[in-house]
Amino acid sequence: ILANVPAFYYGTSPNKFFDYLAASLPVLNNYPGWLADLIREYECGYVVEPNKPEMFAQALENAADHPERLEQMREQALMLARSKFDRRELASRFVAWLEHTAKPKKVSEG
Repeated sequence: ILANVPAFYYGTSPNKFFDYLAASLPVLNNYPGWLADLIREYECGYVVEPNKPEMFAQALENAADHPERLEQMREQALMLARSKFDRRELASRFVAWLEHTAKPKKVSEG
């Protein structure tokens, strides 16, 4: 749960979001932005409008009433964590970028 601050939409992520995905836990998000888009795309949780506690409650009731759907969301959450946010893969890509960036550039003679 985050406050409805537009700067959050594309500039932040909740502290435990990635931990929840890695633990194969569906997420419940209450603000628009890149995380809401990701949750919808990967069907790994619920997205509700900000400042709408009734929608938040309905999402929780829906989760409780549909355990089979919740299980699908669990699988999707883990798949998302592994495909997009695996720390080893991200670290490897970052190191490769650093090594590429740090290589001396050849100066063309001319």
